[in-house]
Amino acid sequence: KLRYKGEFIDVRLPADARHNHLNAAAAAGAALASGLDLAAVKAGLEAYTPPPMRLQTLKIKGAAVILDAYNANPASMRAALESVFSPAFQKPFYLALGDMKELGEHSQKYHAELGQYLAGLDAEKIFLAGPEMKAAAAELERKGKGAKMVYAQSPEAWAGDLRAAILAGGGTFLIKASRSMKFEKLMEWLQSHKF
Repeated sequence: KLRYKGEFIDVRLPADARHNHLNAAAAAGAALASGLDLAAVKAGLEAYTPPPMRLQTLKIKGAAVILDAYNANPASMRAALESVFSPAFQKPFYLALGDMKELGEHSQKYHAELGQYLAGLDAEKIFLAGPEMKAAAAELERKGKGAKMVYAQSPEAWAGDLRAAILAGGGTFLIKASRSMKFEKLMEWLQSHKF
C-alpha cells in the first residue's frame, strides 16, 4: 500500500523481497516529488523487471527457483534468505549457496555467522559450495544440522541432487553466491537438462 496526501493505492511489486519494498518507496517518493501522480507511480513500480541474476524467479515443475548470483555479502545473503522464508514463497525450502567473496580477513567469521543463521532456518536441504563456505558447513554440523546439508568445493558435486529436488516439484529454491562463483552456470546447466 502506498499513501500520498491522504490517497491510498495498492501496488503489486514483481520483486517481492522486503528490501525492495523500501527501494520502491524511495522511488515513489522521488517520482511524486518530481510531479508524477499516484497512477503513474503505480504503473512504473508494477512494470519494474529485476535485472538478471538479482532475485530472478523462474517457475520449473511447480517450483520457484530464485537465482540471485550477481553478488553476495552478509547483508545481501540475509536479505535474500528473509525474502525466501516469507509468506510469498512455499515450503519446502532448498538453499544452494556459494562463497561470499571479497570479505578479506573477516571472511571466515562472516561465513561462520551465516552457518549459525542457516541452522535456525526451516530448510529441507542446504547445498553449500566453495572454500569459504566450509566455515558455514562447520557451523551447521556443530549445530546438529549436518543431515540437512551437503558441502562441496564446487557446486557440480551436488548439482544432480539439486536438479532431482527441483524435478520432485513444488517448493522454493534459492541459488545465491558471489559473482565469481558463476552460479548462473549452474542454472544454465539445470535448464539444459530438460525439465
